[in-house]
Amino acid sequence: GGAGAAERAAAARQFEFRQLSGDLRNASLFLTDEARRYSVFGEKRHFDAYWREVNETKTRDRVVNRLKELGATAEELGLIEQAKANSDALIATEDSAMKAVAAKDLERARTLMFGPDYDREQAKIMRPIDEFQRQIAERAEREAADARGLAETLALAANLLVALTGAA
Repeated sequence: GGAGAAERAAAARQFEFRQLSGDLRNASLFLTDEARRYSVFGEKRHFDAYWREVNETKTRDRVVNRLKELGATAEELGLIEQAKANSDALIATEDSAMKAVAAKDLERARTLMFGPDYDREQAKIMRPIDEFQRQIAERAEREAADARGLAETLALAANLLVALTGAA
């Protein structure tokens, strides 16, 4: 019935929310990986793969747009925007490292890509994503409980109707 459909729709939405936040995390890790490989090996394919993600695939923008379509709350979207803003700082570092490779300053490139600052900046991206995942998990639990409550109420009403019809 309607309550079961509502429960399924809520579950499907939550699944997509989790998938989208995973996409965001994976895109960030992919950029790190490609920039690091480029700073170690200097192979153009890593440079190209990196900029293809930033300029063409644009996972970050796709995720934000889809979350808006799915009706993410302002607070949830704020967390994703925070992750996105934090990743801008990392992209600037990665860009500097790639420019250092081009200038044949591999020492600088590696320091930028493997130093403690880099890991700190990356952790700053992951924190709001983790918090987003925690919030949507809580919301999923609430929505599922609401849908279950509705299903139980409808079942009770149906049983009552059957009992009343039988009594009449």
